[in-house]
Amino acid sequence: MKNERLMYSIGNVEDKFIIEAKPDATKRVKRPWAMWVSAAACLILVLSFGIFMLIPQDEGTITPADLPPMVFVNDTLYRDSVNQTYYNSFSDDFVYIGEITNKVDPTQKPSEEFQANVDIIGAEVYQYNENIVVLLNGRYFLYERVSE
Repeated sequence: MKNERLMYSIGNVEDKFIIEAKPDATKRVKRPWAMWVSAAACLILVLSFGIFMLIPQDEGTITPADLPPMVFVNDTLYRDSVNQTYYNSFSDDFVYIGEITNKVDPTQKPSEEFQANVDIIGAEVYQYNENIVVLLNGRYFLYERVSE
């Protein structure tokens, strides 16, 4: 019964009341502060980018990612080769020269005999032509002479 009474009540509402109750879609809610907030956000973005571009970038700082793995053997500095291959088949050409005995910080270049800047203490070092190979976990890694 309530549904019928509700339908009757709605049906008897005059059109002028419905038109007055309907919000006007053409009216906009004015928010004067929104324009200033947007302008301030854009200004902050532009200034941040400008300040970032003005700060000098220190290219001389050495980070661990800048230095490759290095080994110092026979008064020569060697660095891990980017051209690694499977060197086990060449092992007959290797001449044993010693083991890595100590480690320096990864941001430093090794400067003492059988020293490395990676944790490979105990790894065997072999001479291979003008370069060296390091035996680590059953695999040989080529280290190339660093020309300074």
